[in-house]
Amino acid sequence: VLALYLERRASFVENLRGMFALAGFDFREAGRDMAPTRLLARDPFGITPLYVAQRGSCVVFGSELKAVLASGLVERDVDPAGLVDFLTHGFVIQPATMLRGVRALEPGTAELFRPGGGSTKTVFYQLPKSSSRRESLEDAASRVRHAIDESIRLHAFADAKVGAFLSGGIDSAIVA
Repeated sequence: VLALYLERRASFVENLRGMFALAGFDFREAGRDMAPTRLLARDPFGITPLYVAQRGSCVVFGSELKAVLASGLVERDVDPAGLVDFLTHGFVIQPATMLRGVRALEPGTAELFRPGGGSTKTVFYQLPKSSSRRESLEDAASRVRHAIDESIRLHAFADAKVGAFLSGGIDSAIVA
C-alpha cells in the first residue's frame, strides 16, 4: 500500500480491492512546524467505518465513535438529526452520526487534509448504474460462478490450511 501511494499519490486508492479504512501521513512536504498531509480513505462499499471530526487544523478519526471520543477533542454532544435517524430507522443515515460535529467518511471516498487546514474530497468509486441484461440462465450462472471463484482465489491465502466460516448467510454457504 505504501509503495502504491508513493507511486500514485492520493489516487492509489483506485487500485485497492476489498474492505478498508485507512489513514496515511505524508511528511515530505511538511515544514518543521507543520502538520503532514493526511489522507483518509474508505472502501467502495463502506464495509469498514471511518469517523472524522475536524477542529481547526486538527483532524480526529477512528473506526469507532468511542475512539474519536477518546481523543478528548470531541464533545459528547448528541446530534439531534442522528438521534431522529436512529429512532426512526434503527440506524443513523451516513454521513451523519450520533455525535454533533462527527461524520462518517462516505464509501468510496478519499479525503486529503493539507497543512494549514484545507481539505479535498475525491469519490474514487461509485456503483455502476444497473442495466437489464438478456442472457441465459447458464450464462448468468457461469458469470456468478466466475465472480465467486475469483473472490475465493483473492482471499484464500494463508500459511496453513484454512476453513470456511458459516454465518448462516447465502454468501458463506456458497463459499463453503
